[in-house]
Amino acid sequence: MFIKHRLYGTINMYSIRQFDSLVVDCDSVGFSEGWTLHELGAPVPLAWFPTFDEANAALDRVAAALEHGDNFFDLSACETELEPCAG
Repeated sequence: MFIKHRLYGTINMYSIRQFDSLVVDCDSVGFSEGWTLHELGAPVPLAWFPTFDEANAALDRVAAALEHGDNFFDLSACETELEPCAG
């Protein structure tokens, strides 16, 4: 699957890349308190969320898109929408 994500530390710069795995973690970079989604083993996160629930909801949305057979997901939209997906 390809994923669109905000480049870490920027407001309006994005990248699209293929990924193999995503994990939710506390903000290990120390930029600020919160939760991140990042590719397993990658040093820089793909998305940042203020709460675990929001990070987990974004991961659920990615998983639902994969299950649905989508080959593209806009993770950067989840950072600004911050709403759990119903399905």
